[in-house]
Amino acid sequence: MVDAVNRFMNISNKRYSNSKWLETLKAENPHIPLLKEKEYYLATIHRAENTDDLMKLQTIFTALERLDKPVLIPLHPRTQKLVEKLNISFRNVTIIQPVGYLLMLYLTKNAYMVVTDSGGLQKEAYLLKTPCTTLRNQTEWIETLENG
Repeated sequence: MVDAVNRFMNISNKRYSNSKWLETLKAENPHIPLLKEKEYYLATIHRAENTDDLMKLQTIFTALERLDKPVLIPLHPRTQKLVEKLNISFRNVTIIQPVGYLLMLYLTKNAYMVVTDSGGLQKEAYLLKTPCTTLRNQTEWIETLENG
């Protein structure tokens, strides 16, 4: 994972720097607000422990909605179906289609913070020195918890 992040982050930077990342997102998701690097949260929620209980999922989205910066969520299709059942309206959370690896690396590197239940994404955030809140009861990557 370290080798992949190091190799592909350079490619990602070349492809998406100078606001090209936002243009790319807007091409597929025209409803995206104007976002600036380091001024948004990047979130992913897909694990069964967070999505199988609709009340827990509602609590997570309520918390994301209350954050002090916009929240960008490339939402897993399974989670999208569950969110639709909740019939939540968002002001601070922007849901987009899943993105490819290179764009996800760029979004991770340039987020103010990552909020995720993804094991891979929490490790990538750690490697890219982006603060991360892990939405899991346990993690394989104990080094990601060094700062609490």
